[in-house]
Amino acid sequence: RLDLDELLQTIVDRAGGLVGTPHGYLYLADEDAGVLELRVGTGIFESWVDFKLARGRGAAGRVWETGEALVVNDYHAWSARQPDFDSVPFKSVVGVPLHADGRTIGVVGLARVDEKQPFGDAEVALMTRFGRLASLAFENARLHATAQQELNERRRTEDELVETVARLRQ
Repeated sequence: RLDLDELLQTIVDRAGGLVGTPHGYLYLADEDAGVLELRVGTGIFESWVDFKLARGRGAAGRVWETGEALVVNDYHAWSARQPDFDSVPFKSVVGVPLHADGRTIGVVGLARVDEKQPFGDAEVALMTRFGRLASLAFENARLHATAQQELNERRRTEDELVETVARLRQ
């Protein structure tokens, strides 16, 4: 998929499908503001779109800070939890980084509400591999969008040049 918004939604949907949960999210880093912004939320995270999270805060902020996958199987008892999520009814969470150009540009995460279904090592490994593939897909979509923008700018410049030459001839 080359449309960025469609791709982000697909990443979260497919990640949830891999481990059997409808509750997922995808944050993208805003380096200038120093925050992660929730761009896609499904299930219990659907109403949290546009939520901003500082580096190191909560599971996603910790993944962004370390660039490593993280699983927390009792989120509300975890000392580094994000207090804003205290009212959100999930028990366990797994987050994996999205990487591009040697840096962490976002986080894909999933949650489970049933305390009897913690995320296991195999699921964390699967999500880590999925995060690598999602990173490649994201980078391809970003490069495609940049190329399309440059192509459109070139066409506008060429059109302006043709008009200028026509005016000069007159």
